[in-house]
Amino acid sequence: MSKQLKRYGPTILTLLLVALGAAMPWLASLAQDVRIGKLQEDLELNTVSLTLLQDNGLEQTLRIASSAPVTIPWEGGTALTEDEAFQAADEALNEMYSFGLLQKRGMQILSKVGMTAEPCLMVAENGGSALVWNCCWADEDMAFCTITVDDASGKAVQLHLSSLAETGNAPPSQTMGGVTMYSTNSIENCWVLMDVWASFLQYYYNATLVTVTELEYFPDGGANFLLGLEFYDDDTAQTCSLLLEMYPDEVRFNF
Repeated sequence: MSKQLKRYGPTILTLLLVALGAAMPWLASLAQDVRIGKLQEDLELNTVSLTLLQDNGLEQTLRIASSAPVTIPWEGGTALTEDEAFQAADEALNEMYSFGLLQKRGMQILSKVGMTAEPCLMVAENGGSALVWNCCWADEDMAFCTITVDDASGKAVQLHLSSLAETGNAPPSQTMGGVTMYSTNSIENCWVLMDVWASFLQYYYNATLVTVTELEYFPDGGANFLLGLEFYDDDTAQTCSLLLEMYPDEVRFNF
């Protein structure tokens, strides 16, 4: 046996080394796959942990919504149910209507079209994230209204009204928000309507309007404003700069 081992030992050892060398790329690839798999698992867990454990204030969610965030469908747990998200969005609409920001015809249309509510995660470039509900009233032809509701507070953080909202393109002597509008397609109309929006937003968010900046005026109707709203949390003031866009046939807030 020892003679055979001495005779064939070098050959067997050489074959083993050759086989091991051939297997090395596969083993290295396997080790890399395992390592990458662990990294992916850690990233997923970190994302879930970040989302569920962070305690965003309303002003932080408004900032995230205003930053053109990436929107990711969410299939995990939520604080609100689908019905509660709809109710929160509907309450925002009713408040807008009470301030004269939504046409009566618009409320009638919304009562007849289908509604959907989907939870999603908004992620900003700086890594901030917020769990929200996208509530939409739409028929086969168009979406009439989209409201994004913060899952934590139940407050709307984005609003988009198409062909339903009062706009700066008002006919003579039309009343909006208790104010009579006399001139058509004028910047004065836009400022009056912006003032009504500011009153609504201060009431709805329990915030204070500190600055208003006119960004752009459209001679054919409408204007864009940047509103600085100040929030108070534990006696600390937080200011958010939020965009209000008014066009002849639609209004967008923080959208």
